[in-house]
Amino acid sequence: MPDLAPYCYRTDGRELLQFQHHPHGYLTWAPPHPLVAVGWLDADVPQHADAVPEDVVEKLRLLVLTQRINGTCGLHFCGFCPPDVDEVAREDLGRVPSGSAEIRVASPCGSFAYAAPSLIGHYVEDHGYVPPAEFVDAVRALQPGDMDRFLRARIPDDAEYLDVDTMETVPFALCTLPPDASASW
Repeated sequence: MPDLAPYCYRTDGRELLQFQHHPHGYLTWAPPHPLVAVGWLDADVPQHADAVPEDVVEKLRLLVLTQRINGTCGLHFCGFCPPDVDEVAREDLGRVPSGSAEIRVASPCGSFAYAAPSLIGHYVEDHGYVPPAEFVDAVRALQPGDMDRFLRARIPDDAEYLDVDTMETVPFALCTLPPDASASW
């Protein structure tokens, strides 16, 4: 997906959010605002290489560590890293960058959100990818607690909790989560 194009990776129109401390369940909902793609790179498409300010790199690291939107069962390995890495090395996730989820960053106006793959931090740090200036500005503007407030504001009243052990859903308002779940969106 080109930068700033409408997000179109998930076609069912729903978001999935996994809690870090409650790995057997997800929240699922239809996003109330449009999503805009950033960082969905392809090794066949040249990218502008430059430096991104360190404060933005740090915040991207934090976002990738604390968000897990639309997590998948499989891994996507970086298409820019050397292709001669053998399968044994690929299994050592510390040696080969991979991703399996997405992050969200609120737009400054609040009318949409940026949707990026969890590898965006690696692309910026290790491959010189420079996201669009408006995305960089949105990441730079984030303050502690902003993502928790942003995600809570985006989860509508009709969100459901999906328990993957039973494959049953219940209205989110009726489910009970561990007390520390709110700190691990």
